[in-house]
Amino acid sequence: MSEREKVSNRIIGIDIHPRCFAAAALTVNKKQLWLHSRVEMSDLDHWFKKHIYAGDLLVLESGSNSFAFAEKAKDYDIECVILDSVKVGKISSSYLKTDKEDAVKIAKIYLSDLAGEVFAYGVIEITRYF
Repeated sequence: MSEREKVSNRIIGIDIHPRCFAAAALTVNKKQLWLHSRVEMSDLDHWFKKHIYAGDLLVLESGSNSFAFAEKAKDYDIECVILDSVKVGKISSSYLKTDKEDAVKIAKIYLSDLAGEVFAYGVIEITRYF
């Protein structure tokens, strides 16, 4: 079985910027598995192939290039949800300090079911544990 074929049930929070992004993988129990602080957009294809498995769910806050990122994820059959940035901003404004922390908080906000989704591609059923 190749790395890409491994089946996972992780939530990957993505804090996206025009040229780079931060990413954090959490279990449905909100346990942090890994954190990537600065991934260049030019490395996105390689990053998808190396770090994202079947069953992973990418979660982004809506923004200027969120939908382009989601379209790229769609090319790899990667599940993706874009959250309402207004709701995420209200929940997270006092917490978020760095891109790495933003990525973790975005995943946690999704798992807490506190922000509405504005877009979802191929979303699987994720069991949430609180």
